[in-house]
Amino acid sequence: MKTRSNLDLPMESSEWAQLIIDWFLENQRDLPWRRNPDPYWVWLSEVMLQQTQVKTVLPYFEKFIAAYPTVEDLAEAGEAEVLDLWTGLGYYRRARNLHKAAQIICRDFGGSLPRQIDDLLSLPGIGRYSAGAVLSIAYGQPQPVLDGNVKRVLSRYGAVQKPVPDLAFWKLLSEAVVLPSVARQISALNQGLMELGALVCTPRRPDCLSCPLRYSCRGHRLGIASALPKPKPRRKIVKETHTVIVIVRNHHFLMRRNEHGPFLKGFWEFPRLPGRFESSRTLIRKLDSELGLNVRLQTRVVEVRHQITFRRLTFVAVGAVLSSDPCDPRWKWLLRNQRRHPMSAYVRKVLSSDWE
Repeated sequence: MKTRSNLDLPMESSEWAQLIIDWFLENQRDLPWRRNPDPYWVWLSEVMLQQTQVKTVLPYFEKFIAAYPTVEDLAEAGEAEVLDLWTGLGYYRRARNLHKAAQIICRDFGGSLPRQIDDLLSLPGIGRYSAGAVLSIAYGQPQPVLDGNVKRVLSRYGAVQKPVPDLAFWKLLSEAVVLPSVARQISALNQGLMELGALVCTPRRPDCLSCPLRYSCRGHRLGIASALPKPKPRRKIVKETHTVIVIVRNHHFLMRRNEHGPFLKGFWEFPRLPGRFESSRTLIRKLDSELGLNVRLQTRVVEVRHQITFRRLTFVAVGAVLSSDPCDPRWKWLLRNQRRHPMSAYVRKVLSSDWE
């Protein structure tokens, strides 16, 4: 059948959609936001799940809901506390947008996530996918969702071997979700498409024999399912090394808030300089001239590795003692765990060593 979206699939939308719905109702994972499809819970889970696996998200979700059980609680929290609770989950812009959106929801929508898609799309961090997920799962509205899992399932099902714009997938799904038999079970369809991609139609080694679409899937029949969709060129990994100085006084560590990019903006961290310094004299001079810190270096050195999106970072942590207190009031003495002063995962890795 040739659809109006120009995607050629083996069966009518109502047929393949029903197969996925039936499979999902029997095989879905027991997840907190499924047990309680509250709009806030659904929204939070979808934000956390962006580029992150369910097993990683679960403990963060539980901690977040415990700390901020309602949108109002999240809106009233300080950004630093929100970022601290998010530490380790990565892609921190998600947390900032979540916090800003919660404040707008409380200010403009009475504390409830809006039911109109245009209103949802006006909120920071909410795109077409997130809006569709909230409206379909929490409110039962016939809205489509398209993420990497969904695109992979449909690409393999139709054996789509040439690049197809996302708009074609959106059109196909938009036509499917308004069919009466599908619209009545829209939550199960959208979650089923995502669940199928996560558990069965996985990026590598898809379990085709467990797939509800296996008898009509062209990719499976042609033996090319695992090669679809054609991968996009990956962004080149950038390797960087930074030197950080660990200064301890009475169980407190000298840190400053990172006010500039290109990464970890808004987080508190140790004095940091780009590069690795083979000469102690050069490092001491740089710390004085660039950071205003007069120090004596110690022999303790610890290396930690951390990856942020396309950056593969090595941090060389060097122990030091202040020769004189810094004049810049932006330097603060912080304990290891202070929610009002969020620290990045790399800082926590450094702090896990014994510096005292």
